[in-house]
Amino acid sequence: MMPIHCPRFSCYITSLVLGANGRTGIEIVKQGLDRNYRVTAFVRDDKVLLEDSSLRKNQNLLIVRGSPTCQADVDRCVEGQDAVINVIGARLMSNDTTISSHSQVVLNNAMKKHGVKRLIVVTSYGCLGLRNYLISTKKLFSRMFMTGILKDKVLQEDIIQRDTTFLDWTIVRPITLKDGELSERYWVSSDELPSTSKVKVLTRRDLAHYLLSIINSPGEHHAIRSIAGKPRSEIVKQQSNMTEKKREVMWTTEPARQQQQQQQKEQGELERKQILLQAQQPPHMKVVA
Repeated sequence: MMPIHCPRFSCYITSLVLGANGRTGIEIVKQGLDRNYRVTAFVRDDKVLLEDSSLRKNQNLLIVRGSPTCQADVDRCVEGQDAVINVIGARLMSNDTTISSHSQVVLNNAMKKHGVKRLIVVTSYGCLGLRNYLISTKKLFSRMFMTGILKDKVLQEDIIQRDTTFLDWTIVRPITLKDGELSERYWVSSDELPSTSKVKVLTRRDLAHYLLSIINSPGEHHAIRSIAGKPRSEIVKQQSNMTEKKREVMWTTEPARQQQQQQQKEQGELERKQILLQAQQPPHMKVVA
């Protein structure tokens, strides 16, 4: 494992990104640096990162070459981190179809050893379907579409959840990814996503934005989230609904408030009269309200 450079850091959040040379990983690194995070980019091949001069010169970035299945390599990177984001995935048409599960075992061991708890891992929306059909022998048609890579992602999720006692994990299952602009508009669900007419492919920049936004969110610990892009029509519709709700509030809130104040005033007057009336009665008399 060879560090490219080791600058002095002054940021509050330190984060380790595994798979940082992939298209999603690079977006996480860039946006993390924009947030003034101290980022360690762990990669098998550093060529892509070094070709970007803005990254190469950034004093908050440490680029480290190593193997994600080598315990010693991962140990040295995990130590001292506040959070770990794992976006490692198998390369298409390669023989490393079990890289996700194997590297996750190594990563979990390193995090437990060094007391690092916050873990965010990207798997696949396809894992939602696999969990329902993987064991059932009756779903042979579905089995035909299960690839080794997707099966390994399911195994990776199991490995993460086995260490719930030690890790504050979040599993994120994105729908199909693409390159594109950052919109900060996306569907996030703890179960299935809306119908296909309401979702679209997710940009890697939006995925990176979401991953970084939940680093310090305790409500996302031990949670599995599905995420997809939100179509323009849904965004406009949502904005329109919000405007209508604001108008309703403007028309309904004030009368309701006035009515409540009037009721409170009448109740107060009634209680005051009862107290005065009781004070005026002889001791042997009792007033029933």
